[in-house]
Amino acid sequence: LEQGIMEKGLKLTSININGLNDLSKRKRIFSKLEKQKPDIVCFQENKNILLVGIYAPNKNQNEFYKTLYEKLIELGNSRICIIGDYNAITNNKQDYASDQKYKKKTKPWNILPKSFFDMAKELDLVDAWRKLNPG
Repeated sequence: LEQGIMEKGLKLTSININGLNDLSKRKRIFSKLEKQKPDIVCFQENKNILLVGIYAPNKNQNEFYKTLYEKLIELGNSRICIIGDYNAITNNKQDYASDQKYKKKTKPWNILPKSFFDMAKELDLVDAWRKLNPG
């Protein structure tokens, strides 16, 4: 059980769950988690996946996604999951609230730049939310 603390007191814990079927190991791990109270827990075993958390800037998004793409290619993992705040949407009609009162109170959202869509195509990324909620 490894633990790191990032700025603002965010507690991250990484656990190798190999052998978690063993009741005594499971009790030990969950007891430590209860005491440490981490904000984020990452479980590992033998799945080769790259998990990337992003907070995209409001400005210069084209450059941001070009750089992200280059870094992902550099890491060379074929299974990638990107989560986070993109500060933009893929489609105004699908992603922008239809409630007229809401529209009047908010500014229009940015559409993701071409570099995002190029990256998504090249890396064969799928929008999991859109896949489950096509409307």
